[in-house]
Amino acid sequence: MNNQDENIPVDYEKIMLLYGTEIKALVYTYVKNSALAEDIAQETFIKCFTNYHQFRGDSLKGWLFKIAINKSKDYLRSSYYKKVILGTILPVNKKYNSAEDQYLVKSEADQITDIVLNLGVKYREVIVLYYYKDLTIKEIAQTLNRNENTVKSHLRKAKNMIRNEVYKYEK
Repeated sequence: MNNQDENIPVDYEKIMLLYGTEIKALVYTYVKNSALAEDIAQETFIKCFTNYHQFRGDSLKGWLFKIAINKSKDYLRSSYYKKVILGTILPVNKKYNSAEDQYLVKSEADQITDIVLNLGVKYREVIVLYYYKDLTIKEIAQTLNRNENTVKSHLRKAKNMIRNEVYKYEK
């Protein structure tokens, strides 16, 4: 969806349908509040649509993620954020064979979710973008304005931190 020709109409509704859920889930990993994530996701699309004429990149998804991440970080830096108590959950979509399987998988997913959401921002964002949003190392580096080797390093360290925390739970 490259906007090189200003005369091509933009299907904003299609963009929202394609990326809305992903943007909200991404924002949620930062703010840990569903209603707030929805508000910031809406702000992300407003910024996208008002500045769409400036989009020149190859990846609309990456550009939207960058806007969403920046909006989330702006919120986290705000004084209002310091007064809000946040919950923790990350949506997991999976089919189950039985109620026991569902319980076990949900329990493990909740454990991993808690660990991921408690990582520092620079580690949490690479885990979420890589594993939950399926971005490549290169796309993550572009989205976060970081060197690819830095992204690899943060990803490796985050995986080790998660592994260590899971090991603690198992003891």
